[in-house]
Amino acid sequence: MLNETLFFGFYAILLAPLMETFTGQILPYYILKETFGCKVIGISICSGIIFGLYHLYSPDYAVHAGIVGCLYQLWYIVYKKHYSDFKAFLIISSVHTLHNSVAFLLNYLH
Repeated sequence: MLNETLFFGFYAILLAPLMETFTGQILPYYILKETFGCKVIGISICSGIIFGLYHLYSPDYAVHAGIVGCLYQLWYIVYKKHYSDFKAFLIISSVHTLHNSVAFLLNYLH
């Protein structure tokens, strides 16, 4: 049980934020913006849907994650305008890591 919890923590805190930021914010931004010319709101909604689909643990959780995914996308777009793409990626991944760290600590180490 402890090994499973530690593995899930490692995945949720270190790997998932990197992978989900790339596939949930960066790829949708470039595909939707560059290929289809979508506006910020459309990109954010699509990103939220993708992010929600990553988190299908329950309907409520998927909706919550979808909203968070929209916010991460909006923040990514803002940071991308002020910093490099890579810095924007690191900022959003770091925020996601912090979010997952708090959730992990509250849920698994109580």
